[in-house]
Amino acid sequence: MSDACLRPIGVFFSSFISDSCRKDGCELHLDSIRRGCLLVVDSEKYAEAKGLSGAMCDLLVFCSQSGMLVSALEFKGGGVDASRVYDQLCAGSKLAQRAGPKDTKTRFIPLLIHKGKRLHANDYKRMNHYAVTFHGKGHKIVIERSHQSLVEIIRKHASSCE
Repeated sequence: MSDACLRPIGVFFSSFISDSCRKDGCELHLDSIRRGCLLVVDSEKYAEAKGLSGAMCDLLVFCSQSGMLVSALEFKGGGVDASRVYDQLCAGSKLAQRAGPKDTKTRFIPLLIHKGKRLHANDYKRMNHYAVTFHGKGHKIVIERSHQSLVEIIRKHASSCE
């Protein structure tokens, strides 16, 4: 896939491009992704600057390395409110659909990154009930610990993001 497909997205989010995936003491490693194939957007700053009220995920990631992949990311360094995370990821999904590629073959991963401590079983159970819609299809929220590689997460959950 051509890296040129990221250019219109970069123009849409021009002032809100980030060079890392970290927040609230959590981090997602972006190693193994070719330069020019990745765009990280601070969706919270975008929403604030555009006067969008309500929930918004922390970051949006657009990756064109092996076909187009979009991920709405929410980082949690402490407790998790499942319904709040769901609302944040849904808002990110809507924003990504508005700005991103219109191709329905785009893969999507709604992703909760948490800080090392195990989430309570009830949090997992509640999160499992939610599906974030992207181009008309529901996607289960993927829960991973901080300091992992985005490429590894994609490999691990490839079948669920189709």
